[in-house]
Amino acid sequence: MANTGIVVVTELKKLVDGIATLDTKPNSKGDPDYIPPFQDTAKCVVSADPVTPAPTPAPTTTPAPVFSYPSFAISDQGYTDGVQACAHSGGYTTAYHNGSGSYPGVSNSVYQDNQGLSDYADGHYILASGSGIEISNGTVISTFSCVAPTPAPTPAPTTPSPSPAPTTPAPTTTPAPTTPSPTPAPAPAVASFTIYANTSSGTNPLQGWSSSALACSSTGAPVTVYNSHGDTSVQQTYNNGHALYLDAALTTLYNGGNTYFTDQYGGGNSFQVGPNGFVFTFSSCATPAPTPAPVSQTPVWNLGLCSGGTANQQIAYDANLDVGVVILASNGICYTIDSYQANGVPTQTVDQEFDSCSECLNSQTTPAPTVAPTPAPVSYASWELQPCAGGNGQNNQYLAWDSTGSIVTGDIVLASDGECYTLMQPSNNTPTLSWVSEFNDCSGCVAANGGF
Repeated sequence: MANTGIVVVTELKKLVDGIATLDTKPNSKGDPDYIPPFQDTAKCVVSADPVTPAPTPAPTTTPAPVFSYPSFAISDQGYTDGVQACAHSGGYTTAYHNGSGSYPGVSNSVYQDNQGLSDYADGHYILASGSGIEISNGTVISTFSCVAPTPAPTPAPTTPSPSPAPTTPAPTTTPAPTTPSPTPAPAPAVASFTIYANTSSGTNPLQGWSSSALACSSTGAPVTVYNSHGDTSVQQTYNNGHALYLDAALTTLYNGGNTYFTDQYGGGNSFQVGPNGFVFTFSSCATPAPTPAPVSQTPVWNLGLCSGGTANQQIAYDANLDVGVVILASNGICYTIDSYQANGVPTQTVDQEFDSCSECLNSQTTPAPTVAPTPAPVSYASWELQPCAGGNGQNNQYLAWDSTGSIVTGDIVLASDGECYTLMQPSNNTPTLSWVSEFNDCSGCVAANGGF
């Protein structure tokens, strides 16, 4: 070949203050000191009849390595939460991350390309490892666990085609490092337990009942289910967000059809299983005891009979009254205020206040008219009695009349037969019983004397 006069620089030598040193390096494209070929006919004289040298084979040049982030398999769709992501039934695609493991962790970045130029879209995704990640602004902000469908094979990374060998020989470079293959996740532990299904569902596998109440009130048939995380109870599976399988090989998810099952024969806990084997709800079958309605209570004054003895009557607390004050109550009986009680139920109201019991009792006596003698007061032999509910009192009983006014129609009394009664109306029938003590109501009387 004729000499063209083109100078090709193959090696560069370092100069310090214009003096050549022993440091050299290849004259390679991409180097900031690279010198491209140039024409110099003075140094490289053009020759019409050059001596043809023996051809020297050009060495094979390995292309410079191209940086690439490690790849991993990820669901081809993102979801708004982990439950939806765990139910993913679609395919998988390839993404890239800047983490140190086979899969990205919290704070690692996830990209759409191996150069890290485009962030991955926000959402919850399932990985081939069976776990999931939440991505926000291209960064993993949390991870979660669930049983993921069998992932599609991870596509092999594409090796770039080598560039054509340059005409100028170049020194051999170090081969590009290869990205290690991801270490496969260890096989999960398989565990099983028993659930109870509706034998009348007519499905295969058996499904449950339409409501939690029906499940809790039914018996059902035992069914063995399996899981891939070592869970030994439904509650563990529910708390951990795992799925149920029909077989120990974990090839078929349990299709519960969004119906309700129980974890014990005839009760225990009820739970809802979806079509992909995930447990969505879990609650106890036990019915909590109803909370009794609170009894309205207020501060009260306790009353005593002017004739002596406990009245078992109360009036609402009034700051203008005090212990020792005598009142005429709404039932027409004179009482003294005995004591204060923080919580009680008023049974009477105040009609009038007096300075003493004698003044109150005298006020109840009608003065004789001046023109005619005072007629004798009406007197009866007895009261008709009505037995209190819950006791063993007998009908057709009569209580001896009490002319002192200590007991009146409507009062509740404990009679001499040990039973509780309500005073109904005056009667002239022969008394069959006498009264022992008075109570505020039938339930209190019966409870205090062995009833209920």
